[in-house]
Amino acid sequence: MGTFIAAYLAHAARVVFAAGSMLLVGVVFWLAVGILTALLGIQTGTVVLISMALIALVAIAAGSYISVRYITPNRILHPIIAAVALAVLFVVVTTQGDVGSYRVVVPLGAGVVAAIAAVVSRSAKAPPNKSLERTREE
Repeated sequence: MGTFIAAYLAHAARVVFAAGSMLLVGVVFWLAVGILTALLGIQTGTVVLISMALIALVAIAAGSYISVRYITPNRILHPIIAAVALAVLFVVVTTQGDVGSYRVVVPLGAGVVAAIAAVVSRSAKAPPNKSLERTREE
């Protein structure tokens, strides 16, 4: 029973790390876009809306890449769960009342973007035969 709990906790930690990588990339990109638009002096509603969508897409895609390459090598499900969880959190925090299909479309879109980015980011080559733990020849 203990190994099942440890496995579930390990998967949950990997999802949290994937979500953290998405948030970190999003915050860094948000700061860069904010500084750039402030320096250029373009602060219209259209620019804000387009940059918000671009930041969300880049954060999910880059976070999925980081997750598939470094956090959970070649696993697709972890970044999808992380993206959907972040999207649900975003919808819950920023909306209230009857928002129609927005509550379904945003998490579904985040999951699709994460799935596409994860599939594209997977390594095409086979993993190495040597384990990093084994340092001597046997």
